[in-house]
Amino acid sequence: MSIAPHARPPASWPLAELPAHTLAQARKRFSTDNGFGVDGGYDAPFQDAELAGIPYRTPNPPARGAVLQRHDLHHVLTGYPTDWRGEAFISAWELGSGGPSGMLFAWTIVLFGIFTGIVGDPVGTFRAFVRGCGSDNLYGTSVDDALMQRSVSGLGQSLRVRAELPRDQIWHPAVTRRERAQQLMTFAIWAATASAYVAFASPAVVVLAVGGMLARVRERSAACCVLQACAS
Repeated sequence: MSIAPHARPPASWPLAELPAHTLAQARKRFSTDNGFGVDGGYDAPFQDAELAGIPYRTPNPPARGAVLQRHDLHHVLTGYPTDWRGEAFISAWELGSGGPSGMLFAWTIVLFGIFTGIVGDPVGTFRAFVRGCGSDNLYGTSVDDALMQRSVSGLGQSLRVRAELPRDQIWHPAVTRRERAQQLMTFAIWAATASAYVAFASPAVVVLAVGGMLARVRERSAACCVLQACAS
């Protein structure tokens, strides 16, 4: 749900239990069990995040909230958790399934996620990218009541979301050598793009994080002053 780098705890329930649920039910459970609140916090003016294990607060404009709604639904549809590896895999899957289209904020999530994946688990990240190839995603789709009342399995079929292959298998046997070479080359290009993006954007991310950390410190200091005044 959050822009990287925000390492979130893995879900405490298996997403495989959810095919018969509506998207609204599944996302509510996803948000609650991952500590995002019942509504996911998409409309909150600020959201908490982490950088290298240090919490900070980041602005949450409407464009960011709109992206996170779709990003979280992709978690529900694919079954990827919300730890660093799951965020890398969902980013790779989103790229394989067509990318974030014109939702510019989503590119910051996807590119950072891909970079995290190629550093921490390149094979698993590539497998997730391959899984996304041939599927569609929800970027560019309106997240309205009609969509949220659809079943997880029904929407997954409409988007052609494929089940994960065994861990020792990257491609389905039906995928040709030419298609495999194309997917490998495309992933390599995205990996290089993500690396360049992180090198360019890292200073801005650090500045944002430091500003958010200072804001949290000021909030806590103000709260302590209020408590001390009440106690005196």
